[in-house]
Amino acid sequence: MSPMAQVCRRTLNTVTAISGPVLFEIYPPLPFIVAGALTTIWTAFLIIAFKRRQQTCKTVITTNILSQHGDKDSCVFHIATYPLQEILAQLIESKKDNEDDLGAEEDIDSENEQKE
Repeated sequence: MSPMAQVCRRTLNTVTAISGPVLFEIYPPLPFIVAGALTTIWTAFLIIAFKRRQQTCKTVITTNILSQHGDKDSCVFHIATYPLQEILAQLIESKKDNEDDLGAEEDIDSENEQKE
């Protein structure tokens, strides 16, 4: 993701470098108005994206804790920060993926044993 972000950043820098003088000729404050509007829209988009991801993390953590302990009140996301929630959710998801991969390997092994 990092190289793609770098490409986007450089592309937008080039676009603003070209469009800035053109917008300035039309109306001198216009480049600043456009930059402010785009920054506001981008910030709103990021806030929404982070809130959705945080809700997804909370759902993953809550589901995992409820399946293991059955006590929603002991759920860690009430006190956990967003980065900690993200780490916990990724760990839980990767653990589930590994368990699914192991289950698929066991199914293949059992099929091979049946054929022999």
